[in-house]
Amino acid sequence: MRLCARNAVRAVALAMAALVAASCGGTNPPPGGTPPTGALGIPGDSLHKLATNPALWPVKQSAERNCEGSWLCWIPFGRKVEVDIYADTGARNTSANPTASGPVLIGKFDNRGKFSERRYNLTNGPYDFLLFVYPVAGSREGRWVVERVAKAPTGGSYEHEQVSEGRYKGCDHPTTTYNKSFGEFRTCAMGPPPPPPGVTRTGARATGGVQHAGLGLSSFFSAVSLLLSESGDPAWFTCKAGCCVADAL
Repeated sequence: MRLCARNAVRAVALAMAALVAASCGGTNPPPGGTPPTGALGIPGDSLHKLATNPALWPVKQSAERNCEGSWLCWIPFGRKVEVDIYADTGARNTSANPTASGPVLIGKFDNRGKFSERRYNLTNGPYDFLLFVYPVAGSREGRWVVERVAKAPTGGSYEHEQVSEGRYKGCDHPTTTYNKSFGEFRTCAMGPPPPPPGVTRTGARATGGVQHAGLGLSSFFSAVSLLLSESGDPAWFTCKAGCCVADAL
């Protein structure tokens, strides 16, 4: 019964989202190149040290996120999970498609709820989730992966595995810069947010509240797509483009 209800909700949401995408010409294809799969090639002990180094994660933001694991997660105004999001201190100086030859650490998540977070597959339990970005040759976009790392060792080592991936794209808000890196859950169309406590903003949008995109046709369809989304806003991080988002494939 629960599975049928969940599949029905998912099917309706996906069908409506597909109709909206078709109306505005579809979505952009993912950047070229082979997406990274499997392990990062970084030992679990090293990943654990990155996740637990407080110097890398000075700013924490929290948000309620759509969940999985209960039928209550799939009803309107149903159950949510609390997720903490952090940006690595160097995220604001990294482009959407980094120039490094390997993965670049951008952000971290901590699921503090009783169920799994839906969009990034952040399972509940004693885990840290690290978001890395890979460069993609010939593209303005990179590829992100989320690596789940156990908070306690098993047999002397910290178990880890990749749980989700997608494309990392810039929002083209280069006139907005911040003195510290931080993360939120929001779309590019929402514009740069007011800075959290301890962070200052400079540039053309240094004053005022949240900046919103114009009400053109593309913005309208973006807003409708967001309302139909079953996963919630993407992870948003400060970057060289002003801000970048870890979007779907």
